[in-house]
Amino acid sequence: MEAFVFTLALVALAEFGDKSQLLTLLFATRFRLTAVLVGVALGVVVLQTAAVATGASFGAILPDRLVGIISGALFIVFGVLSVLPRKDEAAEMGQAADNVLSRFGPTIGIAAAFVLSEFGDKTQLTTLFIASDPQAALGALSFLGMSFNGEALSPDDMLLPVWLGSIAGLLAVNLLALAVGRTMGKRLPVRLVSWIAGALFLAIGAYLLLRAVFAG
Repeated sequence: MEAFVFTLALVALAEFGDKSQLLTLLFATRFRLTAVLVGVALGVVVLQTAAVATGASFGAILPDRLVGIISGALFIVFGVLSVLPRKDEAAEMGQAADNVLSRFGPTIGIAAAFVLSEFGDKTQLTTLFIASDPQAALGALSFLGMSFNGEALSPDDMLLPVWLGSIAGLLAVNLLALAVGRTMGKRLPVRLVSWIAGALFLAIGAYLLLRAVFAG
């Protein structure tokens, strides 16, 4: 349960105000709600399945210390990127979406555009590196002054909660975009959430990096 909640929270914070959320807002103004919901859900499942599978492979192949160093460094980068000002990408995303939608139609087109916009972004990479070493990622909770008493799980058993949490987090933020619409969406506290996400990513990155450098 802890892996599910932890992954959900991190992915949701990373996604808040990101370009794929802008894309979902754009879709909501142009297509039927059903097509948008199904398309976004398909895109999310494809993205996060790829992230968890890749992360698990990295965790199995690479030394734990190397995984920790890479993960820690990238979480620190994500933290810095979270607090930097974001350019308005709506027009750029709209043009890219038009190209995809004209080929595949609404539902598949929305899914494809969502995957293309989010592929390799920090939300997917966050999931990838949590999946590469879920126990180390959860250890960051203690570093942040939090504790949990859940049942101990093996890394393999934690992959399903990580996968489900990453899907739930990404869907939750994009469903919020659908619920509030474009006008209200601009009133959401994007900068505040970005600063919270930045601080959290920096703390987790510092923990993972220090843990890897001084392990053993």
